[in-house]
Amino acid sequence: MSVPSSMDSIDGVSNSSKRKKLSGSQNTLRSNVWLEFERSKDKQSAICKHCKETFRVNGTSSLRNHLNRCFMKKQNESGQERSRKDEGTPSTKMIKFCQERSRKDLSGMIVKHNYPFSMVEHEYFRKFVNNLQPQFDLKHRNTVRGDIVKLYKEEKNALYSILGKLSSRVSLTTDLWTTQCTRDSYMCLTVHYIDDDWVLRNKILNFRLMDCSHTGSELERIIMKCLLDWNVDKKVSTITVDNASSNDVMVSLLKANLNQDKLLVFNGKFFHIRCTTHILTLIVKDGLSAMGNTLEKVLESSRSSPRYSILPYCTNFMANNLVSRYLLTTFLFQNPNYSLMVVRPYSSSSSVENYWKLLQRSNDSQTNLEKTLTNVRGKLDSSIVEIILKRCSINRSSLLGLRFFIWAGLQPDYRHTSYMFNKACKLFEIHQKPQTISDVLESYRMENRLVSVKTFKVVLNLCGEAKLADEALGLLRKMGEFGCRPDTTIFNVVIRMFSDKGGMDVAQGLMREMALIDLYPDLSTYITVIKGFCRVGRLEDACQLIEVMRNHGCVPNVVVYSILLDGYCKIGNFDRALEFLGEMEKEDNGRMPNIVTYTSLIQNFCEKGKTMEALTILDRMESRGCFPNRVTVSTLVKHLVFEGNIEAAYKLIDKVIANGIVSRNECYSSLVLSLLQNKKMDEAKKLFIWMLGNQIKPDGLACSILIKQLCLEGSILHGFEYYVEMEKRDFLASVDSDISSILLAGLCQQGHLVEAVRLINAMVERKIKLKAPYADSIFESLHKSGESELALHLMRVQELV
Repeated sequence: MSVPSSMDSIDGVSNSSKRKKLSGSQNTLRSNVWLEFERSKDKQSAICKHCKETFRVNGTSSLRNHLNRCFMKKQNESGQERSRKDEGTPSTKMIKFCQERSRKDLSGMIVKHNYPFSMVEHEYFRKFVNNLQPQFDLKHRNTVRGDIVKLYKEEKNALYSILGKLSSRVSLTTDLWTTQCTRDSYMCLTVHYIDDDWVLRNKILNFRLMDCSHTGSELERIIMKCLLDWNVDKKVSTITVDNASSNDVMVSLLKANLNQDKLLVFNGKFFHIRCTTHILTLIVKDGLSAMGNTLEKVLESSRSSPRYSILPYCTNFMANNLVSRYLLTTFLFQNPNYSLMVVRPYSSSSSVENYWKLLQRSNDSQTNLEKTLTNVRGKLDSSIVEIILKRCSINRSSLLGLRFFIWAGLQPDYRHTSYMFNKACKLFEIHQKPQTISDVLESYRMENRLVSVKTFKVVLNLCGEAKLADEALGLLRKMGEFGCRPDTTIFNVVIRMFSDKGGMDVAQGLMREMALIDLYPDLSTYITVIKGFCRVGRLEDACQLIEVMRNHGCVPNVVVYSILLDGYCKIGNFDRALEFLGEMEKEDNGRMPNIVTYTSLIQNFCEKGKTMEALTILDRMESRGCFPNRVTVSTLVKHLVFEGNIEAAYKLIDKVIANGIVSRNECYSSLVLSLLQNKKMDEAKKLFIWMLGNQIKPDGLACSILIKQLCLEGSILHGFEYYVEMEKRDFLASVDSDISSILLAGLCQQGHLVEAVRLINAMVERKIKLKAPYADSIFESLHKSGESELALHLMRVQELV
């Protein structure tokens, strides 16, 4: 049973005590809410002056709640604020400081967020408060504790008054639990009632340490005393408890006490309500205990006999009972020894068909599509989602497919990958048809479907994959219409889209907009915007944002400074980049450059033709105890070869190998690739032969590109010789399988049949199949040369692979 927080009680009491009823017969509207609404002619509805939304008049609570979340109202207020600043008038009113009110707010903050009383004595908290308001007198923690007790008594009196005037009955829930750390037991009693505005309220009446026995009579005594203290003993309707035996005794005694004057509804016939969740838990536990021994015996026997001789029979037997299927799957998942034997009661194909049938039926029905999909049994995975999306795409049912995609993304046991977002965008052509996104939301609105914040997150990620920044901004603006409040994650998605496309003014404006709804940028927000500023060359704005970031208590890390360093390089200010690197190296507070920082700087220098200066950065990097990786070395080698300084590349490799930082295989493979990319084939072949002779294993990419290049030049036999040499040294495992087909096609075309047969046998031994683009040309060449038997042999052996 859920227990509302204590602060919920405090907030709820304050709002209820201040609420005034709106009488339809009154001509004078006393609530200040009506300054923001217009009444209809029949005085039965109210229209918001900001967003023009219409509400049924049934008290002012719903109107006040709407004002708290009305996006247009906040936007209008921020526009008026900016206009006052533009006119040179003060943007804020002079507000008189109230010591008592501030102390009360401090007490409420400590209660709401479970802060310790000692926080008022923390040095930097006192500094922070003093900077905000020097007149505020921070009291000792004992004084704050007394303020909280005083606040509790005030709110308790207010709630006592509300319950005394309540015209309806109340329901009770109670539970006991034991803490894991101290093993102390606690009891909570909560009252539930519907107020005069038809709003369900939940208030904690009692929360106490159970230092006595947990017998039914003792529980009844505590609850009865509490009801009498709050004067609600004559208003109780029901009480909900779990199925503990002590609760049965407690409820019977409590029922007898409360019904002495026949005050209970139907003489207490429906007074005792058992907790449904607890009942389901007991059912599952009993089922597991009953099936446990049987399943263990089945699994033990299956280990000693052929695995599939017993399990199919048992599976078919248990398939007749839904609970048994569930229990079998659960039991096996909890036992890793049998993880290969998990019985899936539903196959993917059957789940696909079930989902597809429901989607097809939804075109002609008014049922809740999302609710119907939830009733389909079976595990949802990416393969099922992809098949459904493809079918919807073929049938031109983009709207239906997107609704299924969004529903799938909201399921607790499934999460869309970036591949699935990309697939959905391509299948439904969202980039070319952005209106599809709006159509989905409009369909939710027309059917009065519940749209959550998670729904918007899925849709915004679709916009992000399709790079629809403007459409994403429109969705952000529409969230208020669906009663949703954007969080930091949603703002980050939209900000990232505008930063990627260079719309930094919009991205910065969204950061300011977050503050209007009490949201604050996190580290991800700052990194995204700083990177965007650096990408468009606005380094000054990036530096200012770093200062803002620091002032807001979000400490910049090495990633932030590395982005700024990269920004200086992008605009060609290498002197400032080196100067900034020196500043980073001097500090030891999270700004110390790492391997990514140095490698990025080296790449920028090399791309601008400053390879020799990049080598000095490498020395500087090693002197700081930060050693290069393969990316660092390959970047330097690539640009040294490009500039014709091959000798310097060899010296660099010797130095790196001597330090034991990067392996010989990786260094020389990078050099081979660089020579091939710069069309220095002779030098690359010499180095490759030298590597084979010295047992230095070239990586798969270097081998594949060299042999492919030789085949393109017509040197098929040379390529085959390298292939044979690598086979002797067992170096072929990392070579691309396409190379075998390319070599075989070249050997057959040039009539080198002996080598072709040898290669075919090697392919059979390594179980390499012919690639489709080369198969036809190979068979055609063999038939033309009169080697039909060899072609037939090749076809047969390919069937064996």
